[in-house]
Amino acid sequence: MTTIVDNALLAMPEGGKLCVVTESAVLLNGTAEAYGLDNGFFAKITIIDTGIGMEKEVLERVFLPFYSAEHERYPEKKGLGLTFAREIVQNHNGVIDVWSFPGTGSSFSVIFPLVEWHTP
Repeated sequence: MTTIVDNALLAMPEGGKLCVVTESAVLLNGTAEAYGLDNGFFAKITIIDTGIGMEKEVLERVFLPFYSAEHERYPEKKGLGLTFAREIVQNHNGVIDVWSFPGTGSSFSVIFPLVEWHTP
């Protein structure tokens, strides 16, 4: 989550709003299938910023290793943060959904399946 929040803050160089929303969700039928998930109960964390947003070409590459749209502006960025974030989420059977539009901001939703705990 830190990488997503850091990127959101960098996308708002002149300030803006950052919102983190947590919720439980039930994904069924077409919705679960669209994410490549089984029907069930999920925890959803959404990070929303009112930053510069991303062009379609950037949005399509945002999870690629070593891809960074801002190498000149932020030379310390290596282009691996979102790649690792997605891998970690996928290793926990979750998904990251991203929406963005230039001049409007971005929204990253991290969706994890809930696991039922039973005491022995």
